Amino acid sequence: MTHINNFQSDNAKYSTQASRDNYKPEFNSTVEAMGKEEESQLKTNLDKYVDFVSWCRFYPDLWLDLIKPKNGGIKLHSDQRTFMRVAMRFLSMYGVYPRGWGKTFNEEIVMFIACVFFPGIEFSLTAQTKENAAELLKDKFNDILKKYPWFKNEIFSSKFSKNDAEIVFVNNSRIDVLANSSTSKGQRR
Repeated sequence: MTHINNFQSDNAKYSTQASRDNYKPEFNSTVEAMGKEEESQLKTNLDKYVDFVSWCRFYPDLWLDLIKPKNGGIKLHSDQRTFMRVAMRFLSMYGVYPRGWGKTFNEEIVMFIACVFFPGIEFSLTAQTKENAAELLKDKFNDILKKYPWFKNEIFSSKFSKNDAEIVFVNNSRIDVLANSSTSKGQRR
């Protein structure tokens, strides 16, 4: 008699009770997503990766020294290093700095570092007008990529126009611009 049940193997019988009671290990796939060697290496070094990322978050200036190319980068002064560490460690801070100190550059590079190490974070650069903020972000964006080309690998897309700017990172973090005015009311970051 030709019926589908006559041609099924024991592993292919489709009954609810059989699938619950009769465990047959030969039915399981022999293909593994990750080999034993890779799995054990990841597991044995996971705590080291976590410690390194924590260190990078806590000492962003030293991490910049690590990724600094042979030709390029900048030599940070102790006050700039302090600014970067405070900006990464605390939610708010207050500082008074003179013209030409590098406030905007340091602020933006800290935003870049935070976007790399905190997936999904959102930042906004603010200025008197949105156009001014977009111009500042574009200028410092080009400056940072010139001095630290490593960041090119982490940027998914960047859009700049006369009155708007947005940088999206691979891990879904982003930086955009806002104006210091009532037109930005309700836009949270």
